[in-house]
Amino acid sequence: ILLKNDIDLSQAEWSPIPTFGGTFDGCGHAITGLSLSGGASYQGLFRFVQESGVIKNLHVEGSISAIEEQEYLGGIAGCNEGTIMDCSFFGTVSGKSAVGGIVGINEADGSIYHCMTAGAVTGERQTGGIAGKNYGIITGCTNRSSVNTEHPEETRDLEDGLSSLTRDMVSEATMDTGGIAGTSSGILQNCHNEGT
Repeated sequence: ILLKNDIDLSQAEWSPIPTFGGTFDGCGHAITGLSLSGGASYQGLFRFVQESGVIKNLHVEGSISAIEEQEYLGGIAGCNEGTIMDCSFFGTVSGKSAVGGIVGINEADGSIYHCMTAGAVTGERQTGGIAGKNYGIITGCTNRSSVNTEHPEETRDLEDGLSSLTRDMVSEATMDTGGIAGTSSGILQNCHNEGT
C-alpha cells in the first residue's frame, strides 16, 4: 500500500486495522485525527503487525486511551512482530500496561528502526516512549514524549520505611517506566530519550 496523500480521520467513522502482513509505505504523508478509546486491548493505527508486515515512512497524530484493564497500546501498533521504520507518532497514549508511543509490545521477531515520538505516554506498568515491552530490536529511535510524569496516587508518606508499604500502596504506583522501553529483554541500540 502506498499512501498518496495526507488523511484526516477526525470526521471519519473508523476502526483500527485488525492485522497487517504486507508493506504499508506512508511515502512521508501523515494520518491525523486518530482517536481510539474504550475497552479493547491491542490498540493503535494497526492492532497487530505480522512478522511479514512492514510499516514505513508514516507520520501519525492523535490519541489512544483505554479504560480498566486494557493493555498493549501504541501510536502505530498495539503489537509488532514485523518491521516499523522511519515512522513518528505525535499525541497521547494511555492505558493500564504495555503502553508505548510507537508500540505496546515489540515481540521477539519485531524490529523498530529510526522512529520518533512526541507528546505524552502514561500507564501503570511497562510504559515507554517507544515501546511498553520490548523483546525484539529497537534501534536509532528518539523519544520526546513525557512518560508517566503525572500519577494521581504518586504522593505517599514513606517515613516509616519500605516495610510499611501495603499491597494496595504498591499496586497504585507506576512500575517499569522508561524513555525508550518500559521493560526490555531485547536489543536497544543508538536510541535517545529527550522526554521527561
